[in-house]
Amino acid sequence: MLEEAAFLAVLPSAERLSPPEGLRTAPQGPDPVLAAGQAAAQRWFGLVEVPIALGEALRAQVPDERTAVARRWAPFEVAQQIDGDALGLSGSTTSWASAEILQLDDGSFEWTIALAPTEADEPRAVAHGTQQGRLGEQVWDLTSVAEVLGSDSAPGQLSLDSTDPDPEGTAARQVDADLRRGPISEPWQLLELTGMTFVADLAITDDGLAWPAAATVFHEGAGIGAGIVQQGTVELSFTACWDGAGQTSSRTGDPGIATVEGPPCAP
Repeated sequence: MLEEAAFLAVLPSAERLSPPEGLRTAPQGPDPVLAAGQAAAQRWFGLVEVPIALGEALRAQVPDERTAVARRWAPFEVAQQIDGDALGLSGSTTSWASAEILQLDDGSFEWTIALAPTEADEPRAVAHGTQQGRLGEQVWDLTSVAEVLGSDSAPGQLSLDSTDPDPEGTAARQVDADLRRGPISEPWQLLELTGMTFVADLAITDDGLAWPAAATVFHEGAGIGAGIVQQGTVELSFTACWDGAGQTSSRTGDPGIATVEGPPCAP
């Protein structure tokens, strides 16, 4: 059983990939940094909900082949409900999934997942990854995933790197990710179970306009966010916090940031 668990643990999972639940379910308050974080969390969920669902489906399906160093799944039908729209899909979808996990000589694992629209179609490799303990990398061809599921959207390629921010084991996770569509790269980061880093347009400057920004947001009951707004050629740093209702408690920053007077944000 322990050996089987070690193989299955390397597959994509909600524990490893889901956006912070507190951020997704936070009140729809007026704070613009929180609102941007909520939108980013929802979009991230749309990118990873199919990978998570495929990982769960593979864990629930008995492998067709078991050896000391491998697990293999022949194509089997997977039905799932897609809630996000990042892949240009919503509602019920079906596909045929197959997979392979190999344990290498150094004890690490590598895996691949393939999808096909029907049992008769040739499986198409859509993801691969490596995992050793808490460290791992995975790459998802989300454009191919969308095509197999019947969408003509082109969400791009999602690369994820699970690092170990705390070798003592007290930190839950850190996942650095990059969504690439042609020459365009969009960075993401999942921090612990309550925070994420993302890029978005934020309207928190004195001119009232929305400017590109990179922000890191944590929310658990109440929240805090910090980052950089790119106002033309000028970078403006900011820190903001909000209460449990999503109401701005305080916002400070460089000259040009629209400040909100209040108690200092707790770290």
